[in-house]
Amino acid sequence: MQNGSGRRQWDLAERMGVHESYVSRMLSGERFVNWKYVKIICEMCGMDPERMKPLWDASAGVQPSDTEDPVQYLRTYLQGLHFALGSPAPKVILATHQILSAEDIDLALYGPGVLDWQVIERLTFVLQSLTTITRPLWRRAQTAAENNRAS
Repeated sequence: MQNGSGRRQWDLAERMGVHESYVSRMLSGERFVNWKYVKIICEMCGMDPERMKPLWDASAGVQPSDTEDPVQYLRTYLQGLHFALGSPAPKVILATHQILSAEDIDLALYGPGVLDWQVIERLTFVLQSLTTITRPLWRRAQTAAENNRAS
């Protein structure tokens, strides 16, 4: 995100009030990045911080709050993974991973509904994440979707 925005590490460091080497270590993964700094990086690079929130939550071990829509939270998490991978088009994903359809990818990322675990599990693999993170998010989303259908 930082590279694509044209923002220099020095610009981010100045806005955060930290040394440029600290920003370098955050961006390389050597240092944990607190949510305050993630928001600054997102805002300075033209990204909505809420799009990265589920990824940050997962990395920090923070559970989603009860006020967040579980279906949208799962989608946002998957969209964040997709973005982190460089936002490849479905045909690019399918060229190397023929375990999903373009429709499955689109539905998982943008809805409507919540797809079966097998599809979400495959997408999690393709987007290079862990099912131990995605499965609880999927369960929450699936339960919320079932409750909405029953209402």
